[in-house]
Amino acid sequence: MQVAQHCDAVNPSRAIRISMLPNTFVIGAAKAGTSFLKRKLNQHPDVYSGNDIAFFTNDQMYQRGLDHYATMFPRYEGQQVFIAGGWRCSALRQHPAAASRIAESLPDAKIIYAVREPVKRIESLWLELRTNGSNEVVSDFNRAVRESPILIDSSRYYEQLSRYREFFPADRILVVFFEDLVATPASILADVLRFLGLDPSFEFQGLDRPENISSGKLIDGRTLSVVRRLPIVGAIRNRLPYSWRGLVRRHLKRPIEERPRWDDETLAFVKTKLSDDVRELLADQRKPADYWPLGNS
Repeated sequence: MQVAQHCDAVNPSRAIRISMLPNTFVIGAAKAGTSFLKRKLNQHPDVYSGNDIAFFTNDQMYQRGLDHYATMFPRYEGQQVFIAGGWRCSALRQHPAAASRIAESLPDAKIIYAVREPVKRIESLWLELRTNGSNEVVSDFNRAVRESPILIDSSRYYEQLSRYREFFPADRILVVFFEDLVATPASILADVLRFLGLDPSFEFQGLDRPENISSGKLIDGRTLSVVRRLPIVGAIRNRLPYSWRGLVRRHLKRPIEERPRWDDETLAFVKTKLSDDVRELLADQRKPADYWPLGNS
């Protein structure tokens, strides 16, 4: 911190540059309420929420410096809180240099980490990836859980939180539990405002309306799942008019009929991989061991 302050005094342009950059990062996890958080916080007149940009996780981009980073937020108008990140920023949690780069570049930054009961979050993340046509997971849910690292690795909350603890003090890291956010959104959002140094009495609109629900979404049918894996498909898709792409999706996708069903072997696999991490996180955040089922496993 003293080094950063000294640099600002010697180089005023650095202080100006930093004032135009994010001072708060939402680092995930996916399907744990991060999009809801950002949208609601953006209602506040003193909050600006920027797009998800992989500056700190892209080596080439990072080498271009903070001046380049500042050009990525053309709509920022000097609000008190400048938020970047979101559910797609899994790399901010998993990239080995992300936390140190943020701390070095923006030493006063604050970190918000949203978490959710891992089993339910894995279900929702798999559905989201299938909805988006991602090739990162296969169409068979239980096989995907056992074979796709993204589903398990992104659920290691305490491990990922610990990386940021190396560079940021506890008072600049806030963990938000999805279950608390759903149960008492006004109260949790007030806590977030306090963490950000804003008036917690601000009244948010639309807290009673669910967001990002699975009902009505479409996932790949069996044929489209196979077709997507052909190397030539991406090139063909990019040449198709948007109206044709929509027609193809409507004919080759199918509605989500129900939540994924776990088999006993896969559930046991998840417990083996994540139970220790869950217990550490719950203890660290002073939650009861049975707050999530895996905490008692």
